[in-house]
Amino acid sequence: MVDETPEYIIMLDEHACIHNLAPWLKAHGRPVRRTLVSVDGVHRIRALYTRTPHRRLVSPRLARTIWRPDPRIQISALPRLIAALAGARGLSQVLARAECALRTFPGVRSGHIRLERGHRLTRRHDALPAWREETPVALARRGSRHLLPAHLLPGDYWVTLRLTDGSRVLGCLGLVACQGALLGIGPELLRAAAHSISDALTREQWRNHRKRLQDLQTRRGVELAAEIAARRRAEQELRRLTVAVEQAGDSVFLIDKAGAIRYVNKAFERITGYSRDEVIGHTPRMLRSGHHEPGFYERVWHEICGGRTYRDVFINRRKDGSLYYEQATIAPLRDESGSISYFVSTGRDITDRLATEERLRHLAEHDALTGLAIRPRLLQQIDTAIQAGAPLAVMIIDLDRFQRVNDTFGPVASDEVVQEFANRLRTLAAPRMMLARLGGDEFAGLLAPIADHEEAAVFADRLEAAVLDPFMVLGHELFLTISVGISLYPEDGTDAQSLLKNAGSALDQAKLRGGNTYEFYVAEMNARSLDRLTLEARLRRALQRDEFALFYQPQIDVTTGSIIGVEALMRWRQESGAIVLPSGFVPLLEETGLIIPTGEWAVRTALQQIAAWRHAGLGDTRISVNISARQFRQRAFLATLSEALAQYPQSEGVLELELTESVVMEGAQSAIDMLATISDMGVRLTIDDFGTGYSSLSYLRRFPINALKIDQSFVTDITQQGDGGAITAAIITLAHELSLDVIAEGVETEYQLLFLRNHHCDVAQGFLLGRPLPADDLTELLARRAG
Repeated sequence: MVDETPEYIIMLDEHACIHNLAPWLKAHGRPVRRTLVSVDGVHRIRALYTRTPHRRLVSPRLARTIWRPDPRIQISALPRLIAALAGARGLSQVLARAECALRTFPGVRSGHIRLERGHRLTRRHDALPAWREETPVALARRGSRHLLPAHLLPGDYWVTLRLTDGSRVLGCLGLVACQGALLGIGPELLRAAAHSISDALTREQWRNHRKRLQDLQTRRGVELAAEIAARRRAEQELRRLTVAVEQAGDSVFLIDKAGAIRYVNKAFERITGYSRDEVIGHTPRMLRSGHHEPGFYERVWHEICGGRTYRDVFINRRKDGSLYYEQATIAPLRDESGSISYFVSTGRDITDRLATEERLRHLAEHDALTGLAIRPRLLQQIDTAIQAGAPLAVMIIDLDRFQRVNDTFGPVASDEVVQEFANRLRTLAAPRMMLARLGGDEFAGLLAPIADHEEAAVFADRLEAAVLDPFMVLGHELFLTISVGISLYPEDGTDAQSLLKNAGSALDQAKLRGGNTYEFYVAEMNARSLDRLTLEARLRRALQRDEFALFYQPQIDVTTGSIIGVEALMRWRQESGAIVLPSGFVPLLEETGLIIPTGEWAVRTALQQIAAWRHAGLGDTRISVNISARQFRQRAFLATLSEALAQYPQSEGVLELELTESVVMEGAQSAIDMLATISDMGVRLTIDDFGTGYSSLSYLRRFPINALKIDQSFVTDITQQGDGGAITAAIITLAHELSLDVIAEGVETEYQLLFLRNHHCDVAQGFLLGRPLPADDLTELLARRAG
């Protein structure tokens, strides 16, 4: 029987198995069977061949004991053991793990590992870190009996595996198989396996080398890409910085240590007028204006050469010769060594800003309408003049009755009058007097120095001459007058506030004298001003304390002598018991505006008195109440009157309102509408002081009025020699022609009463017919006459 011993070669590298081992085996007549084996997902080639070294006859019984391959022995899994050797980090650990792994193979009873003397596995392991399961491994059977271990049992077989690197044997793995036997192979097959392993290792090393080259190339490519990206970012930053500097609104230029200009931006060219080519290589001296003090530029150069930043406002000159102000900052630039290499100057043209600030400062110190100085500026100038020690005069000038201009023509026309008046004052005052506008139509002047008070009086006369020529307002000629108050330094004060206050007191005195004059300040004026302030304060409390009262003066029918009505006249009962007549407080009520609440109180009190007389059975006695111009022009007047009438609904035809001729003629058309509304409320209307103002007969016949009241001055002039009688007779005739009643006031003599009766005057009142009486006294009078 032929002793055929099967031999196995396991090649993990497909290329080595197919192209190296298989051709060699075929060339030597060795039958080969290749089978694709997959272990752990890795494809391997298993080649099976047999050889017949010699023939010998054996008995059938012995033949049955000859080994046959046992499929349970998984020799193809041994590369994992070799991989464990290659991947371990310590020799003792490698040996222990490998020997334990030997016993896990099916059919293996024991195993050991033997390393070649002088071979260092750890170094070989370090040199081949990329070994894995696909690393080429040769597996062979060694048949030399002297290599068999002494402890083999019957049925055991010794298997030796050699790991080779080219012609070198790295180590031997031995194990005892409990089934079958593996015969050894010849040296030719081992050399072929070793060559195939060496080629595979070389290819593996080349692949590792190429992979390292690829990794190095990739890493270098990434580093190079990063360097390129960084350089591009730096270039973009530089480009953006350059564009920003070029398009900046501020001037930027660069100078070297020698002072030569090396770079300018577009703003520099726009501001200075110089082109880039005209300044490059030159020094900034071409911008000098000569308006800085000597040594200014040397101090600037010393500062920046010392490494310090310099900031200041430079007065420079443009190419066209014009000056401009530049808020500049000059800073040194240092190189890598820290040395100053250049200086950069950034500057902003602030000429327009300074001009704006100057305009704002001028507006803050001057009146916007007239261009004259205002009060703080005037006070400053007065204090400055006082410090000089020379005598001076302070004057306050005010237009007389200017409020009437504003009420008649409106604020726009009034502003035009103020501007024209300011221009006239400026012409007359220059250059001796410093003028200021205190507000409205009030101006002030500082005359310094002066020789004596006579010089101030002469100057006041000149100021009065400023309004001799008429003012043109909306096509109308308007004649105005002024009042002037004068205070002198040092007699009337030693500071600006005192002089201005005392000049105001003198102005008030001039106003009280009727205006169109000037007054010097005297000490008594302060006392009068104090009295005036005290009176104003007391008046404000008088209404709250119910100190006002209405006295009633009878109005008599001239023909029958009966009382047909009364005029309500206001009186002020002071805390001391004294009674003040209207002339002592009504003008101040008008000036302060207190006339509005006081007038409302008078209307309500009159309506209340009408209701009281009606309730007492005294009939409907008509009461006339005077309405001031300020009260009539108030927008809320109609609403207030309507509310008062609503509280006393039975007052129709009994309440009568008296308005002066000038009040109804101002804004005649609007006055007509307002009077018509009042008349529709059932209130009678009378024109008071008729004949003293300017009346348009065309408007007069359109007014819804009921009566005309002849001014007292005409009635007083009714004498045998006076002209008042003719005027009074004419007014009576005019009123009757217009179907209006006529009331004559101020009748104090029998002749006056007889004259009025002969000329058919309807109603008369005066001391001859009855003095103003308190409500209680008049009630008794009405009761006696009714009884």
